Amino acid sequence: PDRRGFAAGIASAAVLLTGTQASALQWSTVEKIAADPSLLAVGLDPSKLDSIRAAWKRNNLGVKAANAADYTVEFDDFASKVKKAGKAKINGEIVENPTDEQLLSAWKTEERRRAEKRAEEGLEPLTRPVRVLKEGSKKDYETRYYAPLVTNTSTPEALALGAYLKEIGAKMYGAYWCSHCYGQKQVLGAEAAEKYLEYIECDKKGANGNRDLCKERKVKGFPTWEVFGELYPGEMQLDTLADLAGFDLKTGKKSDKGQIKPLPVL
Repeated sequence: PDRRGFAAGIASAAVLLTGTQASALQWSTVEKIAADPSLLAVGLDPSKLDSIRAAWKRNNLGVKAANAADYTVEFDDFASKVKKAGKAKINGEIVENPTDEQLLSAWKTEERRRAEKRAEEGLEPLTRPVRVLKEGSKKDYETRYYAPLVTNTSTPEALALGAYLKEIGAKMYGAYWCSHCYGQKQVLGAEAAEKYLEYIECDKKGANGNRDLCKERKVKGFPTWEVFGELYPGEMQLDTLADLAGFDLKTGKKSDKGQIKPLPVL
């Protein structure tokens, strides 16, 4: 590696962590620090090391929370504002210098607030761009998209049906931009969709997409349900979906009538 660039990096870390003047560093010192970065912390209050490391990571490495795939592009702006303010509101409480995980939690709360506000105002839902690592890369990112956030609350019937659909291995194929797919998730509600729905993203630009599986199963339209190995296209209400899966919404159990398949489209 370039010696000047490497030295500049070490010097930058030294200045940020210890207040040492970069011009006072010699190459022998740089080599020692490179071999053992903990030397930068020598002389600092041990009780403050964790907060210093966290601050250095935020200032130099960017925010890297536990699940980077859940970062929306707007998260960058949100994180920047939180870093500038030095605090964030999490679960109704103000948290000073939030951790990466706390920051992600705060963003998810804010993201839901924005989605619910749009729904209340009668505005169309928005797809959510995300930053994900390019395949085969450890540092380069590209943009993918999640479907809009589901805002409806799941009914007890929807939760029971969702649990049953998961039990029998039912799947829903869709695309992040598909309004009927979003409508189907709204029928199930946020809790059932998040906890039980096995959703297969078919668009190559969708986050966590599995286009090959969609092609293999010959999915022709969205949404398409796969129940007991057979494909059924179209958005469905709870009762229709329950009949298709052989589930009784009133008793919350497997239907005595069994699976009721829809009539063929003429």
